[in-house]
Amino acid sequence: MAISTNTYAGVVSLTWTTLNSLASSNVAGAASLALVNTSFGYLDDWLNLGIKLGTAPTGGFINDLFVALIPSVDGSNYATPVANGTDQAITLFTPPNWDILQAGMQVQGTNWFYAGRIACRGHATNDIVWGTFALAQSFGGTVPPKWQVFLMNVSGAALFGSGHTANYNGITVTTA
Repeated sequence: MAISTNTYAGVVSLTWTTLNSLASSNVAGAASLALVNTSFGYLDDWLNLGIKLGTAPTGGFINDLFVALIPSVDGSNYATPVANGTDQAITLFTPPNWDILQAGMQVQGTNWFYAGRIACRGHATNDIVWGTFALAQSFGGTVPPKWQVFLMNVSGAALFGSGHTANYNGITVTTA
């Protein structure tokens, strides 16, 4: 009888310099350099983000970081608006209503998929807040050939100028 088990690839770091000193905004955020899944054919990926807060989140804001995923089938055409596969700042046309979203839902005003939030409330200056996300669930069941991660900082304070961690771990199934 054949037995199937999950096989985890090594952890791979994302290139994402636009996180450094990212201001708090309800329409502007940062997208990572695109990740390529065509060579490996991962069925799922675990995305792990460690975001360093520049100062403690302030009152009057949502006080969270929001994570969305930007798919691409060919690596040239990314889901709108204005994503292009590079490590880039992106400004949305209208602020999304993050509070109504659940993993896998489309982010309003975009063709992106919502991955989740990283809570910042109660954290202090220079704290690192962590979030881990299962990408297949966020993409509706299947990880696309190429994808980017988008983060919007709605914490009420800018992120630290360095010290962020962003990586992923691919998952395949091995049957023996």
